[in-house]
This record gives sequence, structure tokens and C-alpha cells, in this order.
Amino acid sequence: MAPLPTFQGQSYPGYSNIGGWNLYINPHSKNVAADLTFIKFMASTQAQTDLAKVASSIPTVESVRTAPEIVAQSPVLATVPKTKLVPRPAGTPNYPQLSTAIYQNVNAALAGSTSPSSAMSAAQSAANTALSSGAGGL
Repeated sequence: MAPLPTFQGQSYPGYSNIGGWNLYINPHSKNVAADLTFIKFMASTQAQTDLAKVASSIPTVESVRTAPEIVAQSPVLATVPKTKLVPRPAGTPNYPQLSTAIYQNVNAALAGSTSPSSAMSAAQSAANTALSSGAGGL
């Protein structure tokens, strides 16, 4: 586990995200009030602290994510405060193209259909195209 690298000319560390720690209420729920109470609890500092300590879940609460006792729990949790998080959806209209540029080339390298250096060169080129093809950026 390490902070993501950056493209040339971008500041380190690269942007990252926590992942799919999403909680939803089914619109057909017969217990919306209880569902909401549960979600508020799961998003609380106490629940986030407990999840980090017991399951090494990456906290979504900033104060928990950077708390010394949490950072000391594991190498993964020690890396988290060094990352720059991006909420989803990403703040760029080019996100799908950038994502495709990365995953297609990384997968090609992992599958052995191209060399890692060729894959990363192709990813860099496709990423540059995606980021220069419209407004925005990360």
C-alpha cells in the first residue's frame, strides 16, 4: 500500500479514493428512520474508530483517518493520511477517459500482452490526451 504516483508535472502524492464505503437507504424500506439512524451511527467518529481498530477499514472521517492511534494500527492505515482523496464522482468530465487509459494498459501489462514499460508509455499518452481534451482535470 502506497500513495498513488503522479503524472509528470503534478504534485505528489497522486489523487486517490477510499473506495466503496457507501451506505444507502432502499427507497422501498419500511424503516427509513431506523435506516437513517444506522447510517448516521456508521458515519460517526466512534463507529469509524471502531471499524479502523477492529477491521483496519480506512476511515471516512478525517479526524479518525489522521488520529495517531489509528495511524499506528497498521502499515495500510499509516499510509492513508499521506494520500489526497477525491470524492466521487470525480471533479473532471475526463474521468472516464483517464480511468480507461490506466486500467486498459495496466491490465495489458498484467496479462503479459505488452511489456510494463510499453503499457505505462501508452497509459501516459492516453492520459495526456484525456486530460487535454476538455475542461478540467483532477
